[in-house]
Parts: sequence; structure tokens; C-alpha cells
Amino acid sequence: MPRKERAYGRKRRNRETYNERRWTSPHSLKERLKIPPEIEPYVNDYKIHVVEVAWLPKETIKLFKSDFRFVADYFRQKRLDKGYTPPPGEWKHIRAVMELFSAVTQDKRYLEMYNERHAKGDDKMDKWIDEWENKGFVKGISQGISQGISQGENRLGKLIAILLGAGKNQDATAAATNENRRMELYREYGIA
Repeated sequence: MPRKERAYGRKRRNRETYNERRWTSPHSLKERLKIPPEIEPYVNDYKIHVVEVAWLPKETIKLFKSDFRFVADYFRQKRLDKGYTPPPGEWKHIRAVMELFSAVTQDKRYLEMYNERHAKGDDKMDKWIDEWENKGFVKGISQGISQGISQGENRLGKLIAILLGAGKNQDATAAATNENRRMELYREYGIA
């Protein structure tokens, strides 16, 4: 696998799970490394102070006075799978928030949206987010359905080809018409 693809896969995986799981990795250098006992006293132990923004309680988020309140609330609501409804209040630094979203998600569309809407003089952030989320949600569902259909067809085609090649015509018919039998055959032939 080329280096570029591996790096993209790593970014993509982190983007999908940044708000779904709690931090479980070590919180210090010594916890992370296997240090031989004879040199352990000479190794500094650097601590990592992790703030799990998506897991902050609503009451804590309300205490923020800056636009970070909107960012923290966004991550919290997304973790809880509630969509996003901005809390009351006015965004003071819309461009900075959009830059943060772009940096965290590796998605430049936040800045594109800012530039497009700001040029029109539209600075109501709640409308932006709703419009953008709805656009992305519909597009994501459509892409997911298309991808799922394609993968399912490829998977069934592979199974049918194996069965017909082995002369198992009855199993091929069953795979095409009986979902339970098809699932059994997928497991039997190791088709994921």
C-alpha cells in the first residue's frame, strides 16, 4: 500500500472516531514506553493532559464564555448523535471556528462555506450548520446506499461464481433466493 494511502486511512479513521470513544491510551511517556529498569530513573516522565471535549457535561460547556462553547457543544451533540442545534448566543469569531472545524476534521468545506456565506453578508451560524449538515446527510445516505448495493452485488457475484464453478447449482439457486442460506454460504466460503 502506498504511503499516501496509509496516511489517509489513519486520518480517516481518527476523524470517524474522535468523538465516539473515550481516551484509553496512556497518559504519560513512562506508561507508553517499555523502559529497562536500570535506565528508568534517568528518563523524564512527560504527562499528557487530555481534555475529552465531546465528553464534557452540558453544565461545564455552558461555563465557557468564548466561541469555544459552540465548538464544545457541537462535539458533545455529535457524540450523542443528536444532530446539531446551536445553543443560544452569538458567534463572535465565525471564521476562527470554521478554521478550527477544518483543522480538526481535515475538511476544507467549512472554510468554503464561510467564504461563500460571508460574501453574501449572511452571518447567522445556526442556519449555516443546519444547511450544511442536511446537505451532507442526504449526500452521505445516497453514497452509502450506492456503495452498499455495489458491495452486495460483488459479494453475491463472487459466491455464485464459486458455487457454479464447483458444480453446486442448487446452492447457487439457494444463495440467490434464500437470505439465510446465502449467509451460511458466505460464512462457509469465507466471503466477507
